[in-house]
Amino acid sequence: MRHLKIMFLQSNENRANPQESLTGFNSSRRLNEGFFTEEVKQLILKTANAIAGSFSARNKSELIMLTDLADILKS
Repeated sequence: MRHLKIMFLQSNENRANPQESLTGFNSSRRLNEGFFTEEVKQLILKTANAIAGSFSARNKSELIMLTDLADILKS
């Protein structure tokens, strides 16, 4: 979990755009496949959905990003 937290903080500090962040996440996931248990994957999706819905209803771009994230975690 610490690894994910560090990645999140770095992306936030660098104001990375969402697509770059998703690409970086996918690369990191491939390098650390053993870390991404089903429990961790579900927690990531649950957290991403909660963040996307925290300000208002999810918009189209957020839904696309959530779908892309789910696809990455399934691969």
